[in-house]
Amino acid sequence: MNKNKSIWDNYLSDKEVNKLDKNINVDVLVIGGGICGVLNAYFLTQSGFNVVLVEKNRLGSGVTKNTTAFVSAQQDILYINRLKKISKDTAIKYLNANLEAIEEFKKLSYKYDFDFEINNNYIYSKGNIEDLRKEKEFLKQNGIDSRLLEEEFNKLKFPNNAQINPIKLINELSKHITYYEGTQIVHIDGNYAYTDMYKIKASKIILAMHFPYFKLKGLFSLKMYQEKSYVVSFKTSLRLKDTYTNFIKSKFYFRMYKDILIVGGNDIKTGCVKEQFDNIIEFVKKMDPKAEVIDCWTNQDCITLDDLPYIGKIDKNLYVCTGFNMWGMTSAMISALLIRDLMLGLDNPYEEVFKPNRKKYKKQMFKNMVNSLKFLIKIGKNRCNHLGCKLNYIALDDSYECPCHGSKYNKNGEVLNSPANKKHKLF
Repeated sequence: MNKNKSIWDNYLSDKEVNKLDKNINVDVLVIGGGICGVLNAYFLTQSGFNVVLVEKNRLGSGVTKNTTAFVSAQQDILYINRLKKISKDTAIKYLNANLEAIEEFKKLSYKYDFDFEINNNYIYSKGNIEDLRKEKEFLKQNGIDSRLLEEEFNKLKFPNNAQINPIKLINELSKHITYYEGTQIVHIDGNYAYTDMYKIKASKIILAMHFPYFKLKGLFSLKMYQEKSYVVSFKTSLRLKDTYTNFIKSKFYFRMYKDILIVGGNDIKTGCVKEQFDNIIEFVKKMDPKAEVIDCWTNQDCITLDDLPYIGKIDKNLYVCTGFNMWGMTSAMISALLIRDLMLGLDNPYEEVFKPNRKKYKKQMFKNMVNSLKFLIKIGKNRCNHLGCKLNYIALDDSYECPCHGSKYNKNGEVLNSPANKKHKLF
């Protein structure tokens, strides 16, 4: 069993790291080499822009390699529940944006090999049958031929979703973009982005770095927090044809990759000391006692005030893609298509839906602020160098996590997850 190693680690590039070694001038700088940053760089390059992407480690080595890579328009939050926070028109646009994202992945699959597979996604629950019936009706009204199966576990079928190998896609698209790895941006000032040694001048800058490291700009420290999910891959005789997501967000979700079963769940706010691989393993072994654990890992996702991503312009030349709410594959594609249109001066029907400075939800923002203050005033050493909150040690990962905004450090103080962006002097 490999701890803190995901199924996608095996696909990361082993090519020599190409670091930035000079000052450069470009049309667009993309900061962040996960699936979101690479898609942005690819579509903008295809549109004729002079684009450079920089990544502080290796392409795909951050949050992307820890994803389960569902490409789904049906997600753990029902659309009928989204209506309580957003308008019906916005919910429909969000649905359509995700459906278009799936189609764009499908188009890429005609050109590149990244194990793209069309499948059904089922959202399931032991109860909540009335909510699933209402969800089915909402989907039917919007052109989705869903099916509700009332069994021991009630299941709502959503056709024509997909799953992929995200690192294989990054490896394919990276052949068509200019990028530098091992290159960390430490400061942005207007049209200039600075590493420790060099500067990049760019007409436009895109932050595709999971959780932007700004302390005040965009107010992301108040508008988001991070949740952690536990994931295990198994060698097993069990087989699934489709993907499955539980109605309750903290419960289990499933997919296959070739002959490997991937099961995730136990979602919890980052920084909480609660380690939960065991119940996932026990669950699978009840169905197949011979199931063999291959990899165990955790992933982090940014949760927004209204469960919609923040995508778009936050300053004169600065764009952001963040807050993907555990659905990074479709959100990454939506980001790339929306920002491309904005830079080309084209109308995009989803601009207002994802605008980063849209209406604030004051109740949730207040909760985020109170939680941050609680750990900010907590006594103790080892404080996050983002805003100074007290870090918690997580024995399972041998890491330190910030319960305020989700920064994560390894035992050597190196940043594993933003918004922190500089090494920590841990004792």
